[in-house]
Amino acid sequence: MSPADVLAHRRFEAAYETFVDELAGVYAHNSRMRGLGDFRQGVCFQLLVCFDASRNPADPATLFTTPRVVEAMELMGVRNRRAVSDLVGRLRDDGYVTIERAEHDGRVRELRATDKAREADREWLQVLHRPLSILEPAEERFQLGARRDPTYQHAYRAVSLQHLPDASRVMAGNPKADWFVQQTQGARIMMTLMQAIRGRVDRRTDPGFYAWAAERCAVSPPHIRKVMSGAEERGLVALSGEKGVTVEVAPGLEEGVRRWTAACLSAADLTSRSAWRRLRGPTAT
Repeated sequence: MSPADVLAHRRFEAAYETFVDELAGVYAHNSRMRGLGDFRQGVCFQLLVCFDASRNPADPATLFTTPRVVEAMELMGVRNRRAVSDLVGRLRDDGYVTIERAEHDGRVRELRATDKAREADREWLQVLHRPLSILEPAEERFQLGARRDPTYQHAYRAVSLQHLPDASRVMAGNPKADWFVQQTQGARIMMTLMQAIRGRVDRRTDPGFYAWAAERCAVSPPHIRKVMSGAEERGLVALSGEKGVTVEVAPGLEEGVRRWTAACLSAADLTSRSAWRRLRGPTAT
C-alpha cells in the first residue's frame, strides 16, 4: 500500500485513530521504558534489535558494533558520536543491550539485544500493526504483528535494515510531524494533542492542556509549554488563554499528522511484505 492508498482507504479514519491512541500510550505502563519513545533513544534501540535479528556470526559486517551504531544513526540524522555512546550506555543500564566479544575477533565488541529488548520491541510493532490490521483484517501478517508474535517479529526485524532508507524518507517527506517527533517525548505529545482535538471542528483543546498532556506524557508542564511554543513559532499551533494553556491546531499540522501516519503505515506494510516472504517463501504476497 502506498501512502496515497492508505489515505484513500475506506477504513483509514479508524486506523488513524487507533494509531494516534497506540502511539500516545506506547510504553506508558512502565516509567523505565518511556525513554524508548524518544526519537534518538528509540531509533538506537530499534537499530539494536534489527541488527541482532539479521546478524551472522560468521560475517563481521552484520554485527552491531559501536562504529555501525554511529553510521546507522547518521542516516537517521543523529551525527553526534558522544550522544550515540550515551544512548548505548543508557540502553545497557536499562537492560536492553549487552556488550560481548565478537566470535571472529576478541578485540571487537559486539552489542547484543536482550530478551527484554525483544519483548519491548514487540510492543512497538503492535503500535504499527494494530492500525494495519484495521485496514486489512484478513491479512495474517498484520494480525501476527498486532498479537506480538515472536517469530513474525524476528522476521520483520531481520529485514528492517534494508528498509532503513524508507524510514528516512518518511521523516524527510513529513516535516511538520517530524519536527514534533524529534522533540523529547515528541511523538507522544503530538498524538496526545491529536487526541485532545478529536471530533472538534475548531481543533481547539480544552483549557489546561499543558497540565493534562504533561500527566499523560510523563513530562513536566514547562516541557509541554516549550514544545507548544516552538510549534507556535513554526505556525503549527496557536496558543491562547492564560499562559497559552489552550491550543488550537493549525489545519496544516492536522493534515500533516494524517499524512505522516499514512506514510508510517505504508512503510510498515512494505517491511511486513519482505518479512512475510522470509517466513513463507519468495512467492508469498
